[in-house]
Amino acid sequence: MIIKKIAKIDNVFSFFSFNWDEINVDRGNNSNNPDDNFKKYNIFFAENGSGKSKLVDIFKSLNGESIELKRNWDRPPNDKQYIKVILDDESEIEFDNSQWTNGDKLKRKFLIFDKYFVDKYVHAIGPEYIDSPQRRQQRGRSIIFLGNFNDYHNEIEKINNLKSYISEKNRLFLEKERISLETILRKQSITVDQLEQDKELIKGLREDDLPVIKQQLKNQNDILGKIDKALKKKSELSKISLLSRIEINFSLEIQTTNEGTTKINPIDLFSFTISRGIQQTLHKIAHKKDFIKHGLSLITKETNECPFCEQKIRNGDFIQIIKDYQNIFNETFFKEEQKVKTLLRSYRRILENLLDLQSPLNNQTGLQTIKSFIAISIDDLPEVKLSTTEKTIVRDELNLVLKKERKILDKIGGTKFKEIERIIDRVNRDIKKYNELVDDINRKVRELQKDIETGKLVAKKAEIENKIKDIEKKLFYAENKKSLENFFKAKEQYNKNNEIVESLEKIYQLLKEKIVEQFNEFVSEYFSLIKQFVKEISPSMDIFEIQGQATYDRRNPRNPAQCGFRVEYNGEDRTSKLSEGEKQVIALAFFFARLQKLRDKNKIIVFDDPITSFDAGKRKSTSEIIERETKDFSQVFIFTCDPLFREYCLKQISNRNFYYIFKTFGASSIHHYKTKDSERFINLVCDKFEEDFNQIDSVSGSDENIIVFGQKLRFCLETKIKEGYFGYSEDKLSNMIEKVAKNGTEKFERLINNKRIILEIYNYCNTGGLAHYPKDGSTSWNELKGKIKQYLGLNL
Repeated sequence: MIIKKIAKIDNVFSFFSFNWDEINVDRGNNSNNPDDNFKKYNIFFAENGSGKSKLVDIFKSLNGESIELKRNWDRPPNDKQYIKVILDDESEIEFDNSQWTNGDKLKRKFLIFDKYFVDKYVHAIGPEYIDSPQRRQQRGRSIIFLGNFNDYHNEIEKINNLKSYISEKNRLFLEKERISLETILRKQSITVDQLEQDKELIKGLREDDLPVIKQQLKNQNDILGKIDKALKKKSELSKISLLSRIEINFSLEIQTTNEGTTKINPIDLFSFTISRGIQQTLHKIAHKKDFIKHGLSLITKETNECPFCEQKIRNGDFIQIIKDYQNIFNETFFKEEQKVKTLLRSYRRILENLLDLQSPLNNQTGLQTIKSFIAISIDDLPEVKLSTTEKTIVRDELNLVLKKERKILDKIGGTKFKEIERIIDRVNRDIKKYNELVDDINRKVRELQKDIETGKLVAKKAEIENKIKDIEKKLFYAENKKSLENFFKAKEQYNKNNEIVESLEKIYQLLKEKIVEQFNEFVSEYFSLIKQFVKEISPSMDIFEIQGQATYDRRNPRNPAQCGFRVEYNGEDRTSKLSEGEKQVIALAFFFARLQKLRDKNKIIVFDDPITSFDAGKRKSTSEIIERETKDFSQVFIFTCDPLFREYCLKQISNRNFYYIFKTFGASSIHHYKTKDSERFINLVCDKFEEDFNQIDSVSGSDENIIVFGQKLRFCLETKIKEGYFGYSEDKLSNMIEKVAKNGTEKFERLINNKRIILEIYNYCNTGGLAHYPKDGSTSWNELKGKIKQYLGLNL
């Protein structure tokens, strides 16, 4: 899998808004031409600061490395970032603001050679070299160990000293916390060990637990006080009377002699009267029903005289009205009437008892006496009686009953039987609750009296005292929770610090073994290959393995073995001082050795300026090795700012495309060039830059533009003279001579005549602070504009 093209880079680094398919169509970047797409080999040429290394950072991010893809400085802070990469199977990888979509396709697919690789793997550790934390972290994985191994002993001893320092600081830290804690614990006679055992209890306590615990302590102290009193006043306790229960229970279910249980229904009782069919007869005696009833009771079979009018009865034949009376007040009627009276009487007694209902009067006094010996959770027993409203209802109902009893045959209305039922139900519940309380209190009294008789009260006192101690401890924990938890945190930190100490000891032990182990492993795996590649890149440079077994003995620091390489250049020992070029050679040799050792060739290889400080010979050999050692890999990207190395790569490598990275007005863009003519390419670039120069009066003089236009000026001046006049990128002397001859005398005369101005502009570009943002006012926008206009006037 290879990269087909980088379709878009929007608001990332110096790429303001780059679109592969929409840029510079008139200069050969045809959006529909597949020749534009990346091939197996891709060579990028760009000036420093144009965005070349930022493309490498994008590759690193695709590779899964932790690289921050920063926003373009000229874009608003909230503008979104976007990158689209298209692969050869037409699948897409996108970056949207903070993350890649389908990024796993290229994760761990890149091998990148850049300055970071050089600094990571090639170190010169000597008395004249400035070390860095980054390099120290890479010990054991570095290629070059230079100087005496005593330097590494010193580094390892730093770990040992750090371990001792942390260990002592940790001990003092815990000791201080322990002394502070013991001052608090002394008040409660609690040891640190006990505190450790109660750690979970303390952690579980909440702020709102404090009042609850205080109440628990008060309750237990109350109980203890009452037990003490009971033990002192045993005789008084034995004479305590039990509380009285409310023995009454209200029920509308009553027991009758013949019919078993009957429920009182006042509605039926109040409706008892004579049937409607004899109302006329009764009407005639409306106010004499009792008189008639009594008279009829006097009539027997022997009666021969009317009890009402005292007339003689003929042949036992009564007048009709008497017969009617006899039909009404028969035996069945009298039985029903008697039943109604009985139920009315029972109902009346229930109502009267409700009105008289109250709690036993002596219970309140008895409760106070009991509470002086026993912890009772209630202040007083509840009142069991009717409310004023309920009493009114009951009295009204009682008056109806009395009225009915006086006139048994009259129908009575207005009963509040349902309210009476609810009152009875409520009263019965209250009585039950009251009796339960009384029974519980009486039970405690009996238990206390029994405990005194059997001697158990002394044991109970001891039990309560233990409970009080536990609650007091819990209260102490709750009141001092913050201080106690601070100690626990300190102890946890102490343990963590101890783990660090233990880890440092392990690191110490491992380092002294690993430094040697890794070095020896590296020597066996890579040394011969590195030596071979070093010789191929730089024939005058040699590296040698230091003789002798690489060992390390902590007990004998004065005679440590050496471990590393010795480096010679033209026969001179360079062990203690490596130049940037020498470090680059060694790092590049190691990179090539890694490529050759790598079994998985499905990788994308990236070179970012691999020839820093190289002469022409090293540039040429490096291009040849790149082509040879990367042919089995999927794809290769070469980035350079060096024209000669660019030409070597273009001539050495086939199946490649060539790209130029422009940076104009703060925005970078990638351009594909089909031409194989270097001179034409240079002219295209310089023409584009000179177009920008001609519009410089309309450009703002920002620090960014000072850098951009200063670099363009240097590129045009240096490249036009080197390439246009002397054929600098030509690799053969004959070609260079041909190019010089082609220019003719007139062109060189113009160069000679303008020598002073050319050197002034060139010196300005190299000394005028144009390589970085001006920090001290070393150049200005107007000064730069003047130099650019001088350059345009040269007509090179």
